[in-house]
Amino acid sequence: MRYFFYIAVFSYLILFVQGAAAEATAATLASGKTTALRPENGDRHGSVVRYSGNTFFNAAELDKIAVVELGTLQGNDYPKSAIDDAAFLIESRYRQQGFIRARVDYQYDQSETPARVLFKISEGTQVMVGSLTIVGNSFFDANRLLAVNPEISARLKKGDPFPLVEEQLNGMASDIRSLYLAEGFIDCRVVGPELTFTADGTTANVVFQVEEGARYSIGDVHFSGQWGRELNSALQKLEKALEGEVYYQRRRLLLQSRAVEIFEEFGYPLVQVDVEATRKSATATVDLEVAIVPGEQISVGDIRIEGNRRTREDFIESRLRLKPGELYTLSERRQSFRNLYQTGLFSSVAIDLANVGAEVAESGKRDVLVRVEERKARELYLEPGWGSYELFRLAAGYKDRNLFGTGRIFRVDSSFSFKGRTIECGYTDPWFLNTKISADFPVNYLYREEPVFTQEKTGIGALFTRNFKKNISLTAGYHLSRNNITDVGPDVDLQLIDTSYSTGIFSLQLVRDNRNDIFFPTSGYRGFVAAEIAASPLGSEVNFYRLTTGVRYFYPLPGEIVLGMRYATGFVLPMGSQIGIPLGERFFNGGENSVRSYREARLGPLDQSGDALGGTAYNIISLELRKKISGNFAGSIFVDLGNIAPNRFAADGSTLLAADRTTLSRATFSDYFRDLRAGVGVGLQYLLPVGPARLDFAVNPNPDPSRGEDDYNLHFSIGMAF
Repeated sequence: MRYFFYIAVFSYLILFVQGAAAEATAATLASGKTTALRPENGDRHGSVVRYSGNTFFNAAELDKIAVVELGTLQGNDYPKSAIDDAAFLIESRYRQQGFIRARVDYQYDQSETPARVLFKISEGTQVMVGSLTIVGNSFFDANRLLAVNPEISARLKKGDPFPLVEEQLNGMASDIRSLYLAEGFIDCRVVGPELTFTADGTTANVVFQVEEGARYSIGDVHFSGQWGRELNSALQKLEKALEGEVYYQRRRLLLQSRAVEIFEEFGYPLVQVDVEATRKSATATVDLEVAIVPGEQISVGDIRIEGNRRTREDFIESRLRLKPGELYTLSERRQSFRNLYQTGLFSSVAIDLANVGAEVAESGKRDVLVRVEERKARELYLEPGWGSYELFRLAAGYKDRNLFGTGRIFRVDSSFSFKGRTIECGYTDPWFLNTKISADFPVNYLYREEPVFTQEKTGIGALFTRNFKKNISLTAGYHLSRNNITDVGPDVDLQLIDTSYSTGIFSLQLVRDNRNDIFFPTSGYRGFVAAEIAASPLGSEVNFYRLTTGVRYFYPLPGEIVLGMRYATGFVLPMGSQIGIPLGERFFNGGENSVRSYREARLGPLDQSGDALGGTAYNIISLELRKKISGNFAGSIFVDLGNIAPNRFAADGSTLLAADRTTLSRATFSDYFRDLRAGVGVGLQYLLPVGPARLDFAVNPNPDPSRGEDDYNLHFSIGMAF
């Protein structure tokens, strides 16, 4: 029951905040309409504007309709065109509300100061649509035709009368005809809207008459011109693919475009294609005559590169699929273009024939000109941040994306906080051994004071990543490091754990990430699976295997609310003769990015001194509702669940984390989903370019005094929890 109580309280709080913000916004708009545009004395920038004949709109609403035009009136010197435009806008707004006979005239007097403008409004009668009927249609049903205008369709389904707007109805007739044209009804006519008014003139019944005509298909497709036999097969396939298909106007353009592509693929970049359509009403077909002037078949001569200042020419040439002496084909040109853009080094790329129309030394060969515009390759950054555990933190680094003009990357990344420091240097080859595999070779150092111990790690590694379609990447890697664990509590130190050891780890990770934003996503998901193994043959002094997986999913709800969901889990267990898992390799839970009702690493089993022991398995489950409140401010309501396993001690009081491999494995999986601890809370975020500044308040619905658990915790940090 306590869970439901806290959820209800925080739901009420967030709705109250959003309601107060909405009321404040409405009050601001209301005050702007009556005072900013039309002060009490009727004077606006030295001009007096008045209205007569208006009953549907009041003066303040009319002011707002023509706010830009009326705002140009200055003293006695203002353009008459501004008043013309204002009268037109007011009349148009009346017609949008069903006043189909509305007229707006005006008179102005410049003999006085300030000048005076009087808009004379003849509203007429507001006309509502009583019914809308479509007749004569058979290919499409009425619902499909009405759907061309979703607003009208929705109102008709509800049975609500709505204003008659002639412009809207005329647009609907045009959209209905376009729908038929797209399905081959090229003779289709839509007559209407035909209006029938009631006796008092306040309601109109609308009728559209559809004359569908015949549905046309493509008859004969004939290609004329002179070219080599190698093109005949491709043209015959195109001809067979088109014959009998529904005909619509874009078919001509599509046929022309496809014919050009075929010839360019065979080395005819100067081809000219013209398509003539002949309609045959008797058979409801359209014959297509395709006249082709292929031009000269072109091979690549020399490749000339312009615009590169830092990038080496041989690197650019290595990314080109076009080679001297080979045909100048469309596919090779497109792939060359993509390859250059994908380097990330260029803001623009153009690949063209260099001497079209000029005399050349050898017939059939043309030089290829590659023009590039380079992006800024060097970057120096400094990013401040904050975490509820680390407090102030600072990230700084340097990156060169075009090392020695070869498109390779050199980087230095570092971070500093009150709890630790890291530095990593890396070299990245995006095209390792001229393949689609990216290779990264990092050297890193880490020093961090954890809540239970202090860890110092120095390592080197090699990571190989292959990106696939649909935002999928696969990474295989090896990392060798030296680890030193110090400042371990006296009780923890008794658990026969390794405090100074080397690890050699082989890892494999699969990731798919299609989120629409990495800082504040509103749709998409990120999922991963990672497997690691540390073993003696890999240079490791400890032996274990580790598996982690998780998914973050974001789903948009009505009212610009985003539902965020997260699940993360994993386990690490010893192999061979290894007893227990070192502290630096265990899982810890609780904190600003996991279960937020706990302080950093405080969720899970504790030793006799109250220090966290960590575990060999963990779970984190989060549900969060996020919504932008106003400007860059956003709010959230969340529920977190999480645990650490094993979360109990042996009969003699010793921790199972130092037990033999079999005992530890059984305890880990026995407790895997047990003792899930909760956090319920609200959050406030301010969106920054480097990620949102976040304040989270979380309550523990069922704190355990024997574990020293807090009733609540407050976290301030940079970046979303997930």
